[in-house]
Formats: sequence, structure tokens, C-alpha cells
Amino acid sequence: LDQRDEGGLTRLHHAIGVHDVAEVRRLLRLRVHVGLATPDGRTPLMLAIAAGQYDAIHALLGTRRAECEAIDTKGYTALLLAASKGDPYIIEMLLAAGCTADALTPDGLNVFHCAALSSRASAVSLLMERFSGQLNTPLTHNGWSALHMAALSGCHEVVAVLAVCRGGDVNQRTAANLTALHIAAIKGHTQVVRALLDVPDIDPDARSTY
Repeated sequence: LDQRDEGGLTRLHHAIGVHDVAEVRRLLRLRVHVGLATPDGRTPLMLAIAAGQYDAIHALLGTRRAECEAIDTKGYTALLLAASKGDPYIIEMLLAAGCTADALTPDGLNVFHCAALSSRASAVSLLMERFSGQLNTPLTHNGWSALHMAALSGCHEVVAVLAVCRGGDVNQRTAANLTALHIAAIKGHTQVVRALLDVPDIDPDARSTY
């Protein structure tokens, strides 16, 4: 049942790929290996997350054998991948199953960076309830926090959520000495600028070297 085809995929990989939940459940009852990864390092759980297959995710996690902390070839865990999709339901399922939020990609992306890039404020809000201590974590190569990335993307809803988080630093600077307000102004994201100016602790006169 765990034999791979010429492309390195198992029956479980294929069942998830064609959204055949009944086959996924049948294979799980036969106790196939749920941790076998594709050639790019994605486990069945990761494949189901990427495809947004709630039933398959639930079935995999229900075996208590799914590889929650496995890392694919790009450095993403299941939770980082779910945060990138911005789906709070999947994030909640993974957290309930015991998935941790400590992992970073090789570039230093954490769950907040990934969620900010998804432009889904609901996902960011959910993560803030659990892991607000990681909010100000900067990327290793440029010092950008999740708030900086949200300001760059122009999603004012995410910016509004991140900017008021307890413990968050709305005036945090990147390695290039830019705040989120600088970035939003440079990109011309008017709604983001307004959302930031509504934050009591914002410094509207912060100087940069841009």
C-alpha cells in the first residue's frame, strides 16, 4: 500500500490529489504510512492543507500518526503552510492536534509572517490569541516583521489587527530603518496609512534614511 510510483507518489498522495476522501479513509483504516513525503518533501497532511481538504485533514489528524512537525524542501511545516493559506479553520485543527508554532523557514518566516502574506485578518487574529510573543520577530535578512509585510501588501484589515496587538511594536524598524508607516506611504496604500495613524502609539514623524 505504501509503494511509490515512478513519480515518487503513494496511493495516499494520489487519493488526496484527486480529492477522494473515501479512498483516503479506506487507506488510513488499512494503516498506510501517513508520514511518507512526496519528492518535494510534502507529507499527506501538507498536501491536504494545500488543497484545502478539510475532511482529509481531519481524517489524517484523527489517526494521531500524521507528521505535524515535518518540514518540506522549502522549510515549511504543516502549520506554516496553513498560515500561508490564511485558513483559520485549518489552523485551528492543527493547533488542536498539538502542532507547534516554533518553526521558522530558512528565511526566518514564522506563522505571523506567513499569515500576514495571506491577507486574511481572521487567521492573524487566531494566531494572536496563542502566539503574540512572536509578533515582532524580524526576518533574518532584512529585519521585516509581520506588520511590515502586511503594510507592503496593502491589506489594511491585517495591518489593523497586527498594529493593536498587545506587545506589538507599531514603530519597529527594518534593517533599512523603515517603519510600517514608511512602507505604506512609499507604496501609496492609503487605507493602510489610515489604519496605522489610528493606533495611539504610532509615531507619525519617525525619520528614515529612505
